[in-house]
Amino acid sequence: MLCSLFNFQKEFYKYQKAKTEPYDSGEVISAGASASFLSFGLVLSTIFLVLEIIVLFYAISIALKCTRPGPERIVHIVLAINFTLPYVLLNVMFNKCAQDNLQIPIQPASVKMTNFPLTAY
Repeated sequence: MLCSLFNFQKEFYKYQKAKTEPYDSGEVISAGASASFLSFGLVLSTIFLVLEIIVLFYAISIALKCTRPGPERIVHIVLAINFTLPYVLLNVMFNKCAQDNLQIPIQPASVKMTNFPLTAY
């Protein structure tokens, strides 16, 4: 989490710095190519930051659903925040509860007609 946040911060700083520098006519092509690479780096780091935030929410949900209340849960939440990707990877590989949380049911649960008493048959 911290690495992608620092990477985003660095790319954003580079992009702002490149955008405010004045250019003369001889440097326009190289400055344009440099600005496009900086823009690409900024977009890429933003995508990774958003994906890691999504994985962070999943890691915290694993820590809340798969641990008992008390010190164990606190340690798991701290691990999930500080080491998001390794925590999720190891939990999905070795923890059955985390694997069950990852799976999304393909078919919705069947609804019985007894749940709707006012419908006509």
